[in-house]
Amino acid sequence: MPKTTVDLLEIYLALDKKELRDLKKFVRSPFHNQREDVILLFDYLAKQHPFTRPQRVRNEVIFAAVYPAKMYKAADFYHLCSYLKKVTEKYFLWCEKEQNETRILAEIYRKKGLENQFKDKLKKAEKQLRDRTRRNADFHLQNFKLQEEKLEYFGKRSRSNTDNLQPATDELTVFFISKKLQHACRALSQKSFAKVDFEQAFLEEIIHYAESKNYHRDVPAVAVYYAYYQSFTNENASFETLLNLVKKYNGIFPPQEMRDIYLMPINFGIKKFNQGKKHYLREVFGLYKQGMEYGIFLDNGSLSRFTYSNINSAALGLKEFAWAEQFLHKYKDFLDPKNRANVYQYNLAILYFRKPDYDKAIDLLQTVEFTDLLYNIEAKRMLLKIYFTLGADDALFSLLDSFKRFLQRQKELGYHRESFLNLIRFTGRLLHLPPGDKAARAKLAAEIEGTEEVADKGWLLGCTRGSD
Repeated sequence: MPKTTVDLLEIYLALDKKELRDLKKFVRSPFHNQREDVILLFDYLAKQHPFTRPQRVRNEVIFAAVYPAKMYKAADFYHLCSYLKKVTEKYFLWCEKEQNETRILAEIYRKKGLENQFKDKLKKAEKQLRDRTRRNADFHLQNFKLQEEKLEYFGKRSRSNTDNLQPATDELTVFFISKKLQHACRALSQKSFAKVDFEQAFLEEIIHYAESKNYHRDVPAVAVYYAYYQSFTNENASFETLLNLVKKYNGIFPPQEMRDIYLMPINFGIKKFNQGKKHYLREVFGLYKQGMEYGIFLDNGSLSRFTYSNINSAALGLKEFAWAEQFLHKYKDFLDPKNRANVYQYNLAILYFRKPDYDKAIDLLQTVEFTDLLYNIEAKRMLLKIYFTLGADDALFSLLDSFKRFLQRQKELGYHRESFLNLIRFTGRLLHLPPGDKAARAKLAAEIEGTEEVADKGWLLGCTRGSD
């Protein structure tokens, strides 16, 4: 399928119901589109949305719905898709401009010398900005642009009038500081996952300036990112301050940015938890619960399978089994329909594994169809631990053999593959240990401890001591 067609389906899959309703009117406007076949194509795609039946969005099927009396021609179909994509992109641009249309009209009237209309639109634009609940960096950018309009207007009438120069400068400064800190926080997050470094020009000077002006306390667009940066880089900084700011400013940032703001302390807390500071998991769990309560982690009514699994893991780490089970059931239908059943059953299997209820966990793991490599590996790890704990040696030997062959085929795993292969090797060694031979167990424990890449090293060491 050519890129234009794939792009079109991907774009429409990302639209929510309101956007589809608004786009329906846009496509029917003669000013934006004068082709009847483009309208018919839109109507068909809107009817099939969210495309849960692939056979109904095949090229030939769509073409027949639009042109019932014509033979299918690939070139004609791709051109039609291209036309609809262009109209859809015009709609996106129109939506973006509409958010600032009053200020843009003020600018147009100023350039045309229509003074009364300029003043009227400028006054309305200022009121609209004051009434905005969101106070992210864009708020300050828009305020800067309004102050610039005043400078342009009054500057032409009096060279001595500088009333708006300082407000314009201040708003531009706040916008720059907020964005600079936001990017610094992103760089810190990236460094947690990959060994990369970023040059951060003037960052220390910017931080000192923000502190001198109290922007780090008084301006939400600065305060949240400042608190995160300090938590990550300053051992004496208060993580509690960051948590309080995230809760305090909930709702005053756009949805995507609000998700990122919640994920900052979540990722920081997970890092601290992995370093052995176990109390951070309770904070992570609280942020996940609050985020779900406010719908922050939902994107167009959908929940990512990664967020779904991470929330489940946080709950299980705190032994919140009843809450986790309720969560998995409640939000199952928010998952992508393509992998909903597998993701749900896999996470439910983890729940039963941790409770533990091994029989239910095994039943679920044996019914899940694992298309995702990491899910497949995690399922095998769980089964390995279950069989070892239950003393099901025959099943375990069979699993170790199939798991090893599976890993040997996965060249893309890199060093992770060696880690899992060592888990298999040491588990096999455990099975052959003579009962009661403490010296052999101690020797194996030392070998496990001395091997750098070993998955589930803590569990293996526990097994050498005669416990799981």
